[in-house]
Amino acid sequence: MNHRVYFEKLFADYPDLVSLQNLQEMLGGISQGKALKLVKQGEIKSFYVHSQYMIPKICIIDYLMGNIECAMRVESIHQNQGKRRKPGTGCLHQINDHLWEGKYSPRNTYGERISKNVYAKTRAECERKLFALIARMNKEIHIQKIKLMEEKYAEGYVDKYVTSLQPHGILRVCLV
Repeated sequence: MNHRVYFEKLFADYPDLVSLQNLQEMLGGISQGKALKLVKQGEIKSFYVHSQYMIPKICIIDYLMGNIECAMRVESIHQNQGKRRKPGTGCLHQINDHLWEGKYSPRNTYGERISKNVYAKTRAECERKLFALIARMNKEIHIQKIKLMEEKYAEGYVDKYVTSLQPHGILRVCLV
């Protein structure tokens, strides 16, 4: 597929004129300083309106077509992760050339850490397995919390019910 057509499809959701923040996203999450430098140096054509830079989407695609290194980074934008993952998304690292490990360690209902690992040959496959593991473990923890709440509620209800019946002598009838 032609790179220009690929980028037009990739950036189809963006408006024809984008802001500096959108430029950062489109170029794979570059810093605001780097985006500003590209615009101010004229590497990406833009214009300044009401104290805001407006960048035509076509100019960004032209920049990417001329800068093949940046284009390759943008093509892998969805696979490009930062150095730190967000909380609750697990940990992912490469063990060797052909093995990836995903790890997730949430706290269970009682506050204890539970650690589970998944292994895969590719990063994408490991991400999928890790996502499924996180969903399964969160569901199990949620079910444990519900059961614990039901047990505590039931114990409290029984205690309250029994103490309310004792003065009336009804307790013997209920227990017999």
